[in-house]
Amino acid sequence: MSESTYMNNQHNRQSLGGLPQVTDPEKAYADMTRKDYMDFLNDYGQFEKDLLNKAQTDTSLIDAAREDTAVASGLSAGMADRNASRFGVPLVWRGNDF
Repeated sequence: MSESTYMNNQHNRQSLGGLPQVTDPEKAYADMTRKDYMDFLNDYGQFEKDLLNKAQTDTSLIDAAREDTAVASGLSAGMADRNASRFGVPLVWRGNDF
């Protein structure tokens, strides 16, 4: 019996709840699992391939980090200067400053 004939026979026999009657639970579960997997591949397969490709080839985070380094350094220096002026103490205590 071919798979399509099996599936047609399954659809023709209805149980009381409106679901097809299952004579081989393992085959039914395998069919459902296979269908779910194929649906997943059809719906998300290309999206996942694109994400993997981007993860392996994209350098935008590294490029942005290089640009952000100068900004972050300037911000840190500004914060250090403001803190020093507020508190009137050196930022690094060397042990003999007092």
